[in-house]
Amino acid sequence: MQAPPPDAPPAPPPNGEYPDYGEYGDYGDPGWYGLPYWFYYLYLALWIWMLADSIKRYGYSYWPFIIFFLQPLGGVVYFVLHAKVLFRGGLFGPSVGSRIKKAEAAMRIAPTEAARAELAELYFEAKRFDDAEALFQKVVADDPESVEARYYIGVCRLLRDDPAGALEPLQFVYEKDKKLRFGKAWLAYADCLGRLGRRDEAIEEHRKLARHYPRPLTEYAYAKILADAGEKAKAREALEEMLATSDQAPREDRTWLGKGRSLLRELS
Repeated sequence: MQAPPPDAPPAPPPNGEYPDYGEYGDYGDPGWYGLPYWFYYLYLALWIWMLADSIKRYGYSYWPFIIFFLQPLGGVVYFVLHAKVLFRGGLFGPSVGSRIKKAEAAMRIAPTEAARAELAELYFEAKRFDDAEALFQKVVADDPESVEARYYIGVCRLLRDDPAGALEPLQFVYEKDKKLRFGKAWLAYADCLGRLGRRDEAIEEHRKLARHYPRPLTEYAYAKILADAGEKAKAREALEEMLATSDQAPREDRTWLGKGRSLLRELS
């Protein structure tokens, strides 16, 4: 019996019909890891979101590399660990919007100083800086010595790009309690000086702050103002000192380590 040529179609089965295997042969659609393809596109959107968020928070440090190279688990693990921050509490608790509505209702019932301060902080969290400052001004009217309220007023003005308006309340806090919020009030004051063009004073305040509170947040701020002032050697020294002790940094400061590494590369 003569064999059919190599390119000849296969002989039909005895009943004369070919089985319908579809586009993927007799194995069917393999999907993505055994899952339907729509799940792949959902994961891809999540992966891009997690990668972008990790770079924003941590710079080019370990998290972006974990997400990029350890697929698909890297993005999923990052999402699980950061979900509460990513959703601002909306996934695991009341959102800031619902908390504001509740605080506003409480203010209408009992407009106490504590209720006013709580609502003002929520406005600040929601980036409603005008509303937050208006309420903190009322707190100051009732309690002129409130350093917390004046701190928030100064920061609200800084965030609205009004360093001239921010100077008076931040200087008040600096003179009364510059260690407020573990040095963040001091940092805001130093930043305000720099934005007003008082560079030498700002550099000195940043230097003292970084020595008093040696953490990536304050050390990076000191290095950045040195770099902006053209003192690159001192900026590199500050960054190298910061990165040498990076294993001791609190978790919330890891983003400044990433920024510090990027700045050090720019200065090299």
